[in-house]
Amino acid sequence: MKYAHEVLELFQAYPDRSFRVMEVVRYAAGGRCRDPREREAARRAVHRVLAALLRNGTVVVSQPAQTNGGFALYSVSRYRDTEPPKACREA
Repeated sequence: MKYAHEVLELFQAYPDRSFRVMEVVRYAAGGRCRDPREREAARRAVHRVLAALLRNGTVVVSQPAQTNGGFALYSVSRYRDTEPPKACREA
């Protein structure tokens, strides 16, 4: 997935912080989205990465109140390391 490394890098650098999607897009694209089509493509790619991380349980989303201009915040799940190891997987 495009931008997966950058998204994970950002979340690992600031594990206690929540991010808006555009903050993640800006970081992942390196601030180089000058064209609206380029920015939209980067936003879609970052959205795919965030959706995969949500399905995996690595990232959680906090939904805003239902108001105009509201935005969701994405952050690292606090429970990502609390699951017991799977059986028969000793090192």
